Amino acid sequence: MNKFKSLLLLVFTFSLFSNINANEKTVLELGKPALSVAYSPDGKYVATGSKTKTRIWSSDTGTLVLELGKPALSLAYSPDGKYVATCSEANTRIWSSDSGTLVLELGKPALSLAYSPDGKYVATGSETKTRVWNVANGKLVLELGKPALSVTYSPDGKYLVTGSEANTRIWNLNIGDLILE
Repeated sequence: MNKFKSLLLLVFTFSLFSNINANEKTVLELGKPALSVAYSPDGKYVATGSKTKTRIWSSDTGTLVLELGKPALSLAYSPDGKYVATCSEANTRIWSSDSGTLVLELGKPALSLAYSPDGKYVATGSETKTRVWNVANGKLVLELGKPALSVTYSPDGKYLVTGSEANTRIWNLNIGDLILE
């Protein structure tokens, strides 16, 4: 865990680059520490997570739009952009990206997370387990007994790739089996 924390703490500021025209670039300095960052699917917003707060910024102006007030080691927008999932060593939460309202609390700590391509599930990785959650009802769908510091879905949502200090694994989510290690 100490190596992971050290790596995350190296990320102190997040700069957002946007093209104004083909010949000119502008840099927006958001000026706040960030352990994790994510663009909204429509590109209008950038979410940043730190040890103390999660914030949503306008990607055009750099203006703070929402402050969620909870930490985020990892965060992700839902594919439709309506929700932001955050995780920390204390909890995993899903928020409305429009209002900042807490929609769902999954109750388990995590170090990483990812939305499924269809937006129905969130996978979380921790030092001990990888879990897949149904975001409609907060129910645990699948628990894989291996740690994951990083998780991501295949584009079709059938597979989950997990990474840890020991291994990279690919899981078949239809049957919950490890197919490649």
